[in-house]
Amino acid sequence: MPKLNETSHSRRSDFANDEPIRPEDAAVLDSPVGHEDRHGAEPGFVGADDVDQPLGARPRSEITGRHDEGAGANETMDGLSETEELTRSYAEDIPTGDNDEDEEDIPVFERGRSNTDL
Repeated sequence: MPKLNETSHSRRSDFANDEPIRPEDAAVLDSPVGHEDRHGAEPGFVGADDVDQPLGARPRSEITGRHDEGAGANETMDGLSETEELTRSYAEDIPTGDNDEDEEDIPVFERGRSNTDL
């Protein structure tokens, strides 16, 4: 059985599929972005500059977080906007005939605005 050549720089791994890395096979540049650490940090240390990079993207809520007319946010139960509802109420409430009757004689559901100032 051949004898394992162990040198001073190698150490045994705890795992069968993880062999010790020889210094000549180690990564030349340890930084994730591929340049040497020029700030005197320990090798393998990942600095905030390496992690926090701007992506140039905008959150989707900036695009979809606006009011969309007709989407139902400010509509009445009938699906009308505030302006359409006001127009309908004025059109329904304008009396079409003579107003000789006393309001007490008119049923409540037919009264509406009998004296409308347009």
